[in-house]
Amino acid sequence: MIKDENTKCSDQLELYRIDGEGSWTLGGSTDSNIEGVCSLGDAFTNYGIADFATYISDKYDYGRVGTDGTSGSDYTLTDLKAPIMSRVAFTKSFDTTYVTNDTAIFTAITTSTGDYTLAEFGIHDASSGGNMGARQTGSWSVVDGETFGIIWRIVVSRG
Repeated sequence: MIKDENTKCSDQLELYRIDGEGSWTLGGSTDSNIEGVCSLGDAFTNYGIADFATYISDKYDYGRVGTDGTSGSDYTLTDLKAPIMSRVAFTKSFDTTYVTNDTAIFTAITTSTGDYTLAEFGIHDASSGGNMGARQTGSWSVVDGETFGIIWRIVVSRG
């Protein structure tokens, strides 16, 4: 995960291949420094940081994949550029990276409905329509019927 003294928020997306026995094998990951999205400064207490991570977790419930990985830094998008398949509901939890519960974790398992090179991934606040809260780009090939998992961590910190 990208982290330096100026980082205020960061996120990491991990993609896993899931075999017929349910074993997860890491296939790839992306990192993104999303400092411009939220710069908390020193005014936030540890409770405030955990509260902001809880807000992010409570706000976004669905993930989706797409095939257009261009414009990775276009922060005006409200949906993926070329979404495929249906949005999938996340299982959500918290972890501690710097202070207790400062990391919102979004996990989903889905099955590919075709042969694709996935190139964009998003978290959304509705099962259709609504808003996209974060987007990652990368490259991940899946075949029709392949089950894969997504783990997306968003860390809130003072830096």
